[in-house]
Amino acid sequence: MESQIKYVKIIKTCPGNLIITIVNPLTRISQRLEFLSGKNEQLISLEWAAYVYSDSASGVYKMYKDGYFTFDHPEIVKKAAEDAGVLMGDIDFEPKPASYTSDIVAVLKKGDKIAIDGYINTPKGADDVIQIANEHLGELTKSTIEYLEKKLKISLIVDGGPIGD
Repeated sequence: MESQIKYVKIIKTCPGNLIITIVNPLTRISQRLEFLSGKNEQLISLEWAAYVYSDSASGVYKMYKDGYFTFDHPEIVKKAAEDAGVLMGDIDFEPKPASYTSDIVAVLKKGDKIAIDGYINTPKGADDVIQIANEHLGELTKSTIEYLEKKLKISLIVDGGPIGD
């Protein structure tokens, strides 16, 4: 099955906008991917996806490692990188699941405080929860908003103004 896959989805796993520039290590030709408002995934050739592992100069590998994006088939991308000679040995991180952002949205909408705390207590988790909550504020209950504000010592914004205005 792996040999049949020619394209994979690259999936944004962070809130907000994201721009990724992948560089072919041999030709130095680059491909720019933009994930602007509401765009969370794009198809990319398996060959270009593999170049993420070779691209330390522009920081794309670090962005992948830090969880800004992932792939729908990370193991296939890793194997393609090994086959292309751009990855040697094991990677030193676990890619974020493709559902990371939608999972946070779901627990925020549900108001599940234990699950919310689970995300908050991970590296960069509190920042992700705050930004995702701001992006989906109209869909959250007042008690969830109050919980986040008290727990994170922040003030969430609705329509450009603080809650209650």
